[in-house]
Amino acid sequence: MRINHDRKAFSLLLLAVAISLFSPYVFQYFLFKPAATLSTIELLINIVVLIGIFIVEAIVTFRLTRKEASRDFANSKLNGLTSAFLLVSFGVLPPVLDSYFFHWFTFNSFWLFFIGNALLISGAIVRVVAIRELRGFFNHSLVLYDSHQVVSTGIYSKIRHPAYLGTLLMFVGFSLSYKSIASLFLVGFVLLYIFKRIRAEEAMLESRLFDTYRHYKQKTFCLIPFVI
Repeated sequence: MRINHDRKAFSLLLLAVAISLFSPYVFQYFLFKPAATLSTIELLINIVVLIGIFIVEAIVTFRLTRKEASRDFANSKLNGLTSAFLLVSFGVLPPVLDSYFFHWFTFNSFWLFFIGNALLISGAIVRVVAIRELRGFFNHSLVLYDSHQVVSTGIYSKIRHPAYLGTLLMFVGFSLSYKSIASLFLVGFVLLYIFKRIRAEEAMLESRLFDTYRHYKQKTFCLIPFVI
């Protein structure tokens, strides 16, 4: 069965993020002018960085996506569309709205902006490296391919789920890049979802790869090197 959830999820995520980023301008035009925490230049830098990240990941993902038959093992609560919804709900909207309107958790600090973008870019690099290393086995939904095998080279020789680590770095970085710590209060919920997805993914891989994957698990960390 050909899986097309990946492209659909990524496209919807890109649209949702774009709407979230530009919604303050709509409010500003029709309702009132919010006192944004970011300067115009800082806002433009954030938008350019985020668009650049999406373009690079889209190119890498779509170029490496396998065309062979595959089976979708994902529970509907763990597929790519759900991940996209949670990322926008917990990672994008809170800091954007806080930065533009509420200012409950904002700090007018250039260093927050700088550290946030550094984490955002670092997380994106980790994700792209992880996607490339999987050589086409990557998918935003939980999928097994007919030729699926354990990848234990490169970054996967140390941790089993570097793409999720990259996502976590981007989650924190995006909030800080808007000089807001709003999303930091939601990291726990994101981690719960990530570990739930990891358990489902590893159970799926063990069902196909058996002892090969179990042996690989014993030699590597799950998400963060030397921590867990």
